[in-house]
Amino acid sequence: MESLLAFLILAIVVGTSLAFHSCSTTFQLQLFNRAKLYSSENDESLNSVGDYVKQVHGGKYQFSDAGINSIGQEFAETGYASSAPKEDVEASLLAEIPRWANRMGTETDMESKIRGTISLSSGPVSINIVNDERTWEPFYMKVTTTPGQAASRNFDDTHPLTIHPRAGTLAPRGGAVNLCDPNNPYSDAATITVDASGDLSSSSEDSLYVLIGTEEEKWYYRIEK
Repeated sequence: MESLLAFLILAIVVGTSLAFHSCSTTFQLQLFNRAKLYSSENDESLNSVGDYVKQVHGGKYQFSDAGINSIGQEFAETGYASSAPKEDVEASLLAEIPRWANRMGTETDMESKIRGTISLSSGPVSINIVNDERTWEPFYMKVTTTPGQAASRNFDDTHPLTIHPRAGTLAPRGGAVNLCDPNNPYSDAATITVDASGDLSSSSEDSLYVLIGTEEEKWYYRIEK
């Protein structure tokens, strides 16, 4: 009886702590960014939060006859998200660019990965991206003028374009429950708005490309001048 009581007390303490952290912006952003950055720098596949905490998240315990089940693991992974405003998430992601994002556009076969040509002559254009992975994925965008040499531009230099957002996070395929606000679930999709900040025809660049990508997927487009 004493052992059972001790276990219940421990479960409440751990559950309360995790429930607090699940809605803590700082905790989630640091955990998410550090984990992805570590994965990219070491060129190793990243285990999700669910792989580590398994059945524990926000005080919820998910057991099956065989032990921990997939529902518990996926539920735990919702802690990977952040309840922070999108602007804060974008700034946090741009503060530490992972290696895979820096490599976007440096591929020797970049031209073969271009999905199409975008014309901004009639105004802004929206690009929709969707995460097909079962893990949380950050996305970044950059502008380049020379295929295979995108590293010459930093992520703040989008001239002569304006693009929003420049970074963000995508929930696992199908979306995820928002424990902090159940009426506002996390989406596995995002819309990137691209517009010209001036007269593209007067730009000195011969070619212009918008590169958007997660670690697993890329969306490259040529901009028509």
